[in-house]
Amino acid sequence: MAGFCECDILPWRMQTIVAINEPTRAGFITKLRIAGNFLPVRATVHVDISDGIWTPVTAVVCRSGVKRYAGKFLLAGHLMLPWNKLIAGKWYDGTFRLVYVHAREVKDWNAVRVLAKKHRVRIGAVVGAGDPPKTIAGVPVWVRSFLVLAVIPGKSGQKFNRKALTAVTFLKKRRLRATIAVDGGINERTALLCKKAGADAVVSASYVWNSADPARAYRTLKKI
Repeated sequence: MAGFCECDILPWRMQTIVAINEPTRAGFITKLRIAGNFLPVRATVHVDISDGIWTPVTAVVCRSGVKRYAGKFLLAGHLMLPWNKLIAGKWYDGTFRLVYVHAREVKDWNAVRVLAKKHRVRIGAVVGAGDPPKTIAGVPVWVRSFLVLAVIPGKSGQKFNRKALTAVTFLKKRRLRATIAVDGGINERTALLCKKAGADAVVSASYVWNSADPARAYRTLKKI
């Protein structure tokens, strides 16, 4: 399977990426099916995954259902998991083109890299809005994708933390070849703030899925 391509998040134009954060496999498949009706071919779909322990919210992925959309979407998996589950081989089996791991949870970046290289999966680092600069600085240079969380990991629909903008500008100055996506609390106003800060992409779940018309909500963000 081909690896995740840097061009999937174009550095010269802020992208809008739809996220799926679902506690059931049926709900996950339903959202994936709806997304298939309005997202373009080869669009990146962001998938939150949590066991309900590391963060109290449970978010799942249905692998059998994903196979139906393998030719349409590029899946990015956001692993909200403790270290022992972060390096479970099943996350690097080719289901995802890009796997995001929380920088403050990683105990051995090389272990993550070995698994990813085996299956030609790209690795991204998740940093929180309140994480100290040393957390970001500790991410190895071979990681070129960052996910800046503007909320506490887990639940959708939280309020945007403006400290995330500081993390974006910090990364833009120090990781010139990296692509930076911002996730959490995204709406028309906060998406514009992210764009001005230099973000390459915004990731949205609640704004899109809580809308009466998800396709229209997606297009609204995409125009920013």
